[in-house]
Formats: sequence, structure tokens, C-alpha cells
Amino acid sequence: HDPVAAAQQSPAEFEQNLAVPGNPMRRPESRRAFDLWRAALTSEHRAAGWLGEREGYAAFVRGKLHRADVNGPGDSVDCDGTPALQIGTPPRGDTPVVLHLHGGGYVMGSAELSAPLAARLAEAAGGWSLVPDYRLAPEQPFPAALDDVLTAYRWLAREYPQAPILVSGECAGGGLALSLAIALRDADRGATRMPAGIHVVSPFCDLALSAEQLSAGTSDPWFNRITLLQLAACYIHDTDPEHAPVSPLRADLSGLPPLLIQAAEPEALFTSAKRLADRSRDADVQVTFSPVADSVHSFILFDFLPETDRALAEFAAFARALRAF
Repeated sequence: HDPVAAAQQSPAEFEQNLAVPGNPMRRPESRRAFDLWRAALTSEHRAAGWLGEREGYAAFVRGKLHRADVNGPGDSVDCDGTPALQIGTPPRGDTPVVLHLHGGGYVMGSAELSAPLAARLAEAAGGWSLVPDYRLAPEQPFPAALDDVLTAYRWLAREYPQAPILVSGECAGGGLALSLAIALRDADRGATRMPAGIHVVSPFCDLALSAEQLSAGTSDPWFNRITLLQLAACYIHDTDPEHAPVSPLRADLSGLPPLLIQAAEPEALFTSAKRLADRSRDADVQVTFSPVADSVHSFILFDFLPETDRALAEFAAFARALRAF
């Protein structure tokens, strides 16, 4: 990113970088999802900075994505200081649990907003779910979010020693899921058991944001080069963006659990999702990469998309396969 060149842009050039021309989706349902993403934040929300965008994102999820028939957000749980929501009743024994990490670019989102998706993931896995309310940037930059999800994971592993733990995350939650596994491998050195598997959707896992990444996915209605750079800057502050815990795509991926990666081919983060799959295979990690054509970023949030049901079925099969070993 060249801040001098960016400062010299005319207002028209700046607006052009934010604009998404037309709606390139082919199916009626994907066109609907595209338009919902594009209108998620108003100019008033954006003008108010990250606090306005956070408020607008919450209103968008509650008003446009939550179904009326979804149950309440679950029960509050204190995971050694990290607040979380418990979705479903956790039986003792070897019933699987999904530790779901919400998205929002490390700046937006909450456990409450992601509770409906966590409930569907828990149902698919045949168990229950725990959703940490990790601290958000820029007020609490790296490593606050990672510290919180690590605390929640260690609490879960201690309190439910026989339960297989599946870690799931979309967008920033996907990046955190990978960073969590790497930290468990390196920092805990076997003291805490690894997840049984990791499931990521549209993972925001490379905050170095190479030129190749930034030029990809120009039809993405939610992310563009400006928004990605802003979100990355909010999270990392003065941390090196190539630092492995910040950008797990650039880490040594050997020794990670089986990985299920789902991403939409037109989205801005598709390039990094594909590179994650390739680098994981090179590191001898068991990987299932599931690209989705004609869809949008974090498509799994949109219940009306057929690919959401397919993604949940893939996750269910992934969870069953892990329990077979």
C-alpha cells in the first residue's frame, strides 16, 4: 500500500475504488446475496468510522440474515475470563463440540450475531457449539482476539476432556481458527490436545495483502483493496503483517489437523483460500478444498443460498469422517 499515492487520489478515483460495477452473479439467489452485501453499510455508517461500521454490520445481520424461527442466542458462559455463548446442551462423554469463531474482519461481529450459524454447525456435527466473544480491533488489537479464543479453547479442552473439538470460523474467524491451531502446536507443545479438525469459510488469513491478492475478486460487493487494508491495519497496528500468528497462511502449516476450506470463486479472499489449500497439502495436512462458483463472501451466512446447505452437509460429512478415526 502506497499512502502517498492514496492521498493524492481525487475523490472520483477514491469512489471508483469503492464501487462495484453492476451485479455479476448469474442466479437470482446469488444476485440477491450480492445486493445484500453491497447495501449492508450505508454512507452514514462508513462516515462514522469503525464504530459506525460495527453498528451497521450488526443491524445488517439482525435485520437481513437472522430468521424469525431461530431460537435465542444461547446461554452465557465464562471461559476463564473469555465470555462466550453456549449453543445447545453439552452432554458429557464424546459428543462433538464446535468452537465457532465469528467473522467481521477482526473489527465487527459478535457471538450473538453468529449464534444462528453456530447452531446449524452444531446440528450438522451432531453436537453443540461454543462461540467466544473475543475482543475486537482497533480498541483491542492483535493479539487480543487470538488470546481470547485460545483461552476459550483451553477451557473447553479441560472441561470436556472426551469431546472431539471442531474449530470453525468464517472470514476473520477462519484466520483465528488457523492461528489458534498453530499456537496450540507451537506454544502449548502438546500440553493441550489439538482440535479434531478445522473448518474455515472465506478465511481472512493473510493480512500482508500482496498485490496479487488485492487485484483478485474485483466483483466482491463486501471487500475491496481499501476495506481489506483498513481492517488489516485496525487489527495489526504496528505488528509485522507477515508475522505468522497474524497471517497464518504464511506460517509453517505442518502438523495441523484435517482442514475443510470453503470459499466463493468470485470473492476477494478466494486467492488466499486456494493458496491455503495448496500450502496445507504441501505440508502434508489432510485438506478438502471446496470452491463455490457464482456466490459471495461468507456465503454460509445466507440461509437462502443452496450452497449453504451443501456446505453444511460437507461439514457434517467432515465431522463424521473425523469421528471414524
